[in-house]
Amino acid sequence: GCLTVIMPFIGAILFAFILWISTWRMYKRFILIPIGVNHKTVSALIATFILLLLLIIPTTFLALTLVDRGDALINYLSPYLTTTGLPSKAPEWLSNLPFMGQEFARMWRRFATNQAELNQFLSQFIAPTRELVIKISAIFANGFVQLCFVFFVLFFLFRDGDKLSKMLRIAAEKLGGQLGSTMLHKVSETVIAVMVGIIGTAVGQATVALFGFLIAGVPAPLLLAFATFFLSMVPIGPPIIWGGAA
Repeated sequence: GCLTVIMPFIGAILFAFILWISTWRMYKRFILIPIGVNHKTVSALIATFILLLLLIIPTTFLALTLVDRGDALINYLSPYLTTTGLPSKAPEWLSNLPFMGQEFARMWRRFATNQAELNQFLSQFIAPTRELVIKISAIFANGFVQLCFVFFVLFFLFRDGDKLSKMLRIAAEKLGGQLGSTMLHKVSETVIAVMVGIIGTAVGQATVALFGFLIAGVPAPLLLAFATFFLSMVPIGPPIIWGGAA
C-alpha cells in the first residue's frame, strides 16, 4: 500500500537526493557552518529557498517572454486571418524552402484568393490544438506538483543530512565492509561529477548560443539562450533552438 502511494513520486524523491548529494558540501560550507549547526532548520530553509529561486527566476522570465511573444504573434497574424486576408505573394523564405517550398507557395496563393478555403483549412486544426493545449497544461501541472515535492523532500534532506549520511555509511559498512564504504563514496563523487558536467555543459552551450544569436541579430536572444540552457539537458535539444533561429 505504501509503495503504491509513493510510486508516482519516486522520480521526484530520486531527484531530491541527487540535488542533495550535489549541493551538500557547498551547503555545509557556505550556509550551515556560518549560521550554526544548532540552527539546522533555518539553514535548510535558506538553502531550499536559494535553489528554488535559481529555478523559478529564469523559468518565470522564460514563461513571461513566451507569453509576450505569443501575444505579438497573435496580433501580427490576426489581420491576415480575419480582415485583410493573406498577401497575394508568398514570402520569399517560404518559397525558398527545400523540397516543399514551391508547394507551400502554391497553397499560399490559393488561400490568398479564397478566404473561405483558408478558414476551412484552419478549422481542422482547432480540435487537435485544443487537445494539445490540454495535454501540455496537464504535463505542466504534474511537473509543478512534482517540483514542489522535490523541494519539500530536499528541505528535510538538508535539515537531517548529517544523520542520514551517518545512517548510509553504517548501512554500507554493514553490507560490504570497507568496500561498501568505498562504493558509497564513489557513488557520491559520480553523482556530483555528472551533475557538474550536465549543468556546466548547459551553461557553456547557452553562453555560446547567446553570443551567436547576438552576432546574427536574432530576435529575443536572451529567451533563446535560456531555452538552449534547458534543452541542453535533452538529447538533440539545442539544435531545435539554433536550427529554428537559422
